[in-house]
Amino acid sequence: APDPNQILETVQPDILMDTAIKMQAGITQFEQNEIAKVAIYVPVDAIPPYPNLNWMVVIIMPEAEIYSPVFRTRNSLAIASMSSFAIIIVFTFLMSRPVSSRIKKLVEATRILGRGDLSKKVEDLGRDELGELGRTFNWASEQLAVSQQKSIQAEKALQQAHDQLELRVQQRTAEL
Repeated sequence: APDPNQILETVQPDILMDTAIKMQAGITQFEQNEIAKVAIYVPVDAIPPYPNLNWMVVIIMPEAEIYSPVFRTRNSLAIASMSSFAIIIVFTFLMSRPVSSRIKKLVEATRILGRGDLSKKVEDLGRDELGELGRTFNWASEQLAVSQQKSIQAEKALQQAHDQLELRVQQRTAEL
């Protein structure tokens, strides 16, 4: 409720007097008694049944009182923004942990495969792209193992053929 002692307060700023005389509408900020205030003024030309009033309605309020809803809204938005940011950070961290742990398993299996251990298999990583990558890794590992086994068998067969040929050369040389 307004203070009844301040309803008809004396107006200090000359700009209000000038605009009242010119019958202009506007908003002015000023300081009175070391308190920042805002004046809102509107001319009232006519109100039926008074056609020629030529009045000026002036509302003067402390600046802090006028802007307090704006400041509360600003502070609420800042708190909501910071809270949302914190929730997003936590959510991102929680969502990335399972993905990064699955990627780490794939990286470790790839390192083991790179060292020549073709028996390493990746556990089922799910039904998404990482799961498909894990299944493809296992398939490639199996194909490398089969290829390596065939290579070892071919090398053994080649060594046997070499040994047999060497033996035949020795036998023919002995016959001569």
